[in-house]
Amino acid sequence: MAVFINNIIFGNESFPNFEGIYKSIDLQDNKNIEVKIIFEDDRDITRLIMAKGWLDETLPKTASVSLFMPYVPYSRMDRKIKGYCFTLKHFCNFINSLNFDRVKIYDPHSIITTALINRVEEISLQPGIEKIISCENPDYIFYPDNGAVKKYSEIFNLSMPVFFGNKKRDLSTGKILKYELVNAPDISGKTILIIDDICVGGRTFAEAGSALKEAGASRVVLYVTHMEKAIEKSELLKTDYVDKIYTLDTMQNKIDHSKITIL
Repeated sequence: MAVFINNIIFGNESFPNFEGIYKSIDLQDNKNIEVKIIFEDDRDITRLIMAKGWLDETLPKTASVSLFMPYVPYSRMDRKIKGYCFTLKHFCNFINSLNFDRVKIYDPHSIITTALINRVEEISLQPGIEKIISCENPDYIFYPDNGAVKKYSEIFNLSMPVFFGNKKRDLSTGKILKYELVNAPDISGKTILIIDDICVGGRTFAEAGSALKEAGASRVVLYVTHMEKAIEKSELLKTDYVDKIYTLDTMQNKIDHSKITIL
């Protein structure tokens, strides 16, 4: 759990009841400030409130204050659904109320995120993907579901063949009932790179990896921008469905496993 101001941690102490203790810090540069939030739970949102409040009362009016938020929380609830709160809208309204001069983010789970946040800048994933391609030399890019197809086919410029998968869920439980490869080429002996934005328990990627290996793939590599700590209990790390996993350090999760490389 952490909020940083110009790479100096802010508000990482607390009273026994978990009330935060917020000490002022010595800013060498009081004109160009970057606040970074590495989200782990809702206490980081309180830290962000305190950081921006302290900066607003401390800095000169001419100072520029940006927010770097690699992972945007609440993006999975990105519409009005009966019985649920439209949490992404309310969270983005809160971020806008803090009035940062710029908000930089990585690979939001929903495109609605960029529409709702003011002065937002989405950092390109292309250099990281190209680095993985250089290391792994995959034969095909694979998108594990329709959402990934729509999202990444519009933002990546990759000169290599692509195919995708499709899953059917039980909407009441979230359980994957069926997974299939769509219009799959002959991938016998090939290396496949799966690309998606977030990994929680990893079930979709395990299903995809299993289907790709059954179709003859010799190596399956996975890239996800955001990785939750739940992957530690995932069958992804206990099976050979996926041989290597690349991710970014966007969620303050210390996951140490031979399969996982943090870019």
